[in-house]
Amino acid sequence: MKKQFTTIILTVFLVVVLIICFAFVIAGQLGWFSKEPVTAIDKCEKYNGIWLSEFSECENISEEVCSSNGGFFNACGSACRHNPEAKICSMQCVPFCEYATINSKADLIRVNYPQANQVIEGSSLEITGLARGTWFFEASFPVQIRDLENKILFEGLAEAKADWMTIDFVPFELKVNLESTKIKGKIELVLKKDNPSGLPANDDELIIPIEIK
Repeated sequence: MKKQFTTIILTVFLVVVLIICFAFVIAGQLGWFSKEPVTAIDKCEKYNGIWLSEFSECENISEEVCSSNGGFFNACGSACRHNPEAKICSMQCVPFCEYATINSKADLIRVNYPQANQVIEGSSLEITGLARGTWFFEASFPVQIRDLENKILFEGLAEAKADWMTIDFVPFELKVNLESTKIKGKIELVLKKDNPSGLPANDDELIIPIEIK
């Protein structure tokens, strides 16, 4: 009886050991023990992106990878976005992830156009992007254009293009007629969270520097 009991104990022990070993093998194959890259540069390199150190950007990575590391994803950036003086520019979209401090509010509001430090030419400026429903009130939020001395040159309302009564991201749009406003030079685009309460604690804004020629 004692021998039989010992055999059972040994059998159970071996089964447990085998299960643990098998679990470790599977976990290793799934990469559970591999060190996940933490920095933006590490993730960019791991997923075969192209890191642009001067602009804190990674080209050609997916939106999922970008968002998982706190970046701001642009699915269709201009190939000449960092070279506004280029005479010839490919019309091909360049997907890229931006980690610059301008997008420190990327979990609240994301601007697709214009990008920070972009040079704008033409008679109009179309501001597009996504913002959490909590950034809106009555389907809109205020937008200002200010000069570098903080003088307000333009005020308008960006309008939601979908149901804004949600905590999810909602597309927005605002078109500014640059001919009528006669805005030129380096300016700041200010996207303000709508704050019907008027309480300073509820104020928030995203400032994007651009240049209008």
